[in-house]
Amino acid sequence: MPVIELTKKCPHCLQVKSVNDFCKNRTNKDGLQSECKTCSATYQRARQEKKKLLQKTMINTPQVLDVSRIDELLKGVDQNMALLQLAQTKNQELNKKLVEYASRIIELQNQIASENRGSH
Repeated sequence: MPVIELTKKCPHCLQVKSVNDFCKNRTNKDGLQSECKTCSATYQRARQEKKKLLQKTMINTPQVLDVSRIDELLKGVDQNMALLQLAQTKNQELNKKLVEYASRIIELQNQIASENRGSH
């Protein structure tokens, strides 16, 4: 009985290859990657080289600030500063009230303690 070898056509190199030349991928209907291992490896190498080149370019190229957005960015900073100052003011007011309440509690505790000593 002859052995039947299953084949598949790679859409990148357009060659018909054995299914052993394709990586597995359960999400595809046939359970295999669409491109062959050779095309996939070539793509990955090119992608890595492009990434390295881009990183070198980014390191060697000074970043330019988009001047048209400066006003927008400053407005956002001003709004955040105003909110921060408001929060700090509210926090200071609450801290003052807390100190006043704590002082009043201590006064009342001392007053109760002195009344209890006087009644014994």
